[in-house]
Amino acid sequence: MNALVKPAIAIDGFEIRTDDEGRFCLNDLHKASGADVKNKPSNFMQNDKTQALVRELIGDGNPSSVQIQPLSVIRGGLEQGTYVVKELVYAYAMWISAAFNLKVIRTFDSVSNCAAVTLPNFTDPAAAARAWAEQFEAKQIAEKKVAELAPKAEALDTIADTANTYCIRDCAKTIRIKEKDLIQLLIEKKWVYRDADKKLQPHAQYVLNGVFVNRTSPVIKNQYDGQERVFLHMRVTAFGLTRITGLVNKSKKEKTAA
Repeated sequence: MNALVKPAIAIDGFEIRTDDEGRFCLNDLHKASGADVKNKPSNFMQNDKTQALVRELIGDGNPSSVQIQPLSVIRGGLEQGTYVVKELVYAYAMWISAAFNLKVIRTFDSVSNCAAVTLPNFTDPAAAARAWAEQFEAKQIAEKKVAELAPKAEALDTIADTANTYCIRDCAKTIRIKEKDLIQLLIEKKWVYRDADKKLQPHAQYVLNGVFVNRTSPVIKNQYDGQERVFLHMRVTAFGLTRITGLVNKSKKEKTAA
């Protein structure tokens, strides 16, 4: 019989615990984010949008199978905390910040894409050691091939991202509206906002429902302090372009009716 070793998830040195149903501990994510008081899980769970998302997750369950509740709270003991499904993990991370959300998504994707190691349960320790060594060598070879192909894969991903998403200017041209008017409408309807650097950023709910995505720029080294920085750029998905077109048309009808 084989024993399955599940990879642990850790963010910035903080291990994210899971309960028996595979839900993730928000308290551990809070620590990984910097443990700011305003970002406590209890504040997130009291948010109206969070409550709406929980209701959607409950209603999305398959009645023909046993549904895992999206939220569970363990009070007391070593494992106490608020445990949630992955959708709520992503929502919580975005509620904290776009940067932390990106870090969480990449970490979770990385772990889920890692093949779990299967260890033969031999009674002979020497046979078990040989089997483990063979699997370790195969894993090393596979990782080397992945590293060799990574630059090509990254280039292809960049091309795919560009082909499947749009900047605000392209959206404005497609919908035939001035770029500044489109930006003003999206800000008024609270789909986007300007951050401290005056850059457009999407509100969390419109990232969750697939209207916008944040793409990272290549690493840029500052010529003055030598620090390397990665910037987030808001992009509109194909689905988002459809939604924005509908918003613009609705706005035009309202102005005509007035």
